[in-house]
Amino acid sequence: MNNLPSIFFKADWVRHTIDCARAYSEKKGVPMTIERLAVCLSVSSRRLIEFVMGGEEPAEELKETHRLLSLAFDEIAAGHIEHGMEKGSNPSMDIFLLKSNLNYRDKPAQAGKNAVVVYFGEDALKD
Repeated sequence: MNNLPSIFFKADWVRHTIDCARAYSEKKGVPMTIERLAVCLSVSSRRLIEFVMGGEEPAEELKETHRLLSLAFDEIAAGHIEHGMEKGSNPSMDIFLLKSNLNYRDKPAQAGKNAVVVYFGEDALKD
């Protein structure tokens, strides 16, 4: 995680920015998005997603920021799931956002899709 934006080192600013993004979304009557959060943080959405969902353990000075942003991502996912479930709402864009940015899967992973099948005792079968 080299060249991180300086705001990632300021947990109080990140908390305030998340609140601002939430307030903007509520004012507009739409769910908060990763893109809106990224704009408010002055970082690219790709950089934000990489930081939050990259799988690396953040350095000690980044743990609080990482925690806050992870919670914000959970809130974003919940908002889009709820928005997609509203009566009369077409959920396709919400589902696309969830799948592309938040690793949401509506079907369980198929284990053994490329599994090798081995038969024991095949030679003992009668022809």
